Amino acid sequence: MSSSGDTHEEACDRELEAEGYIVDKRKGRKFQAQDTFGCLDRIALKPDSPVRGVQVTSGGNAGHRKRKVERGIGMVYKPGSELAAHLTVEVWEWGHDARSGRDGFKKERYLGGYGDTAWVTTQKRGG
Repeated sequence: MSSSGDTHEEACDRELEAEGYIVDKRKGRKFQAQDTFGCLDRIALKPDSPVRGVQVTSGGNAGHRKRKVERGIGMVYKPGSELAAHLTVEVWEWGHDARSGRDGFKKERYLGGYGDTAWVTTQKRGG
């Protein structure tokens, strides 16, 4: 990932840590997959909370990242399943919000399945 991508991932880490999570950042080697399950940049743990798996991306690339998540864990991640009760999977898309004039994340949570109905926005950018 580019240096700007590293900055977005670091911003994700700071935000999760501020919420009380311990964040695991998988570090791969050259020619080795770096994403957990092939689709998650970050795994965040906090007592008495579901595990959070986060894919971080920059603006304009969220659709590709969502499909990556769907391919990576879509076969086993079903709404109402035991796995879904203990793991939330999210895509955080970094970008600029013209209305507020601020940079920030648009956060979407994976519900299971495929396509647009598989995702719900949990936070709009800049807010």
